[in-house]
Amino acid sequence: MLQRKLQAYERLSLLMERIQFPNVIKRCHDGNMTALQLINMMKMDIQTEFEHNVTQQIYVSDQLWEIISLTKNDVFATLNDLSNDLEEYQSDQVFVGALIDKLDQKKFNPIDKALLAIRKEVSSLS
Repeated sequence: MLQRKLQAYERLSLLMERIQFPNVIKRCHDGNMTALQLINMMKMDIQTEFEHNVTQQIYVSDQLWEIISLTKNDVFATLNDLSNDLEEYQSDQVFVGALIDKLDQKKFNPIDKALLAIRKEVSSLS
């Protein structure tokens, strides 16, 4: 059982890394998209990543799973906030710039908090 728990923590850590915006953009951006197409592709990619790892919740605490879920929701909220100003983005490149600016304005990164929570829970196993 310990091995499965450790694998779950590893997969959830990987999930958090994979839903970071620079990584999502690298996977989704093809250079010939509108901002709306990129946003929608990013949302689908993030949701797929989350769904692929949803079963890991049985191996971690309810509190940690809540942090993971809230982090995914925060990522979606950021994309939704930027979607509201879609007419301002003449291209996907302008959107990416706006996304970077929005991330720079945040006081903390929820993904960093989730990764810290994963490490803390793993360290409590020993």
